[in-house]
Amino acid sequence: MSVSDDQQMATLAHMLGIAGCLPAIVMHRWSRGRARFTEQESLEAANFTLTPSLVVLAGVLLAFIPYVGWIFALVAAAAWLFLAVCSLQAAIVVNKGRPFVYRFNWYLYDVVTRRRAERKAARMASGPMTSTGEIVSVRQAQGRSQES
Repeated sequence: MSVSDDQQMATLAHMLGIAGCLPAIVMHRWSRGRARFTEQESLEAANFTLTPSLVVLAGVLLAFIPYVGWIFALVAAAAWLFLAVCSLQAAIVVNKGRPFVYRFNWYLYDVVTRRRAERKAARMASGPMTSTGEIVSVRQAQGRSQES
């Protein structure tokens, strides 16, 4: 991928933050190993947009509660406005070829994917699992099968 295409895709990853966290996550998954700048910036965008997207989703769902639903609707609107302004600000900076780091980023996507990667690595490195979900070493599994 050329440098200008990489830069445009990274800009798009931030701009699509207006639609929520899903576009940035998809772009991050797609760009792994293909476009380094896009991979870096889409990961930053995914990390930032995940929390406000969850707030917007919860606010929209809770907006249907009688009498107090309007409060949740206002919270959802404010979270979306914050998300949109920050995403556009990041897209402008990234379009100039400079990396962008969000100020209020909780890196929630990193936490989720890291735990998933750790669980996968533990499954791959360990031996078989018992029916109760206990991971045993290969030696323990061989010992148990010989006992039977």
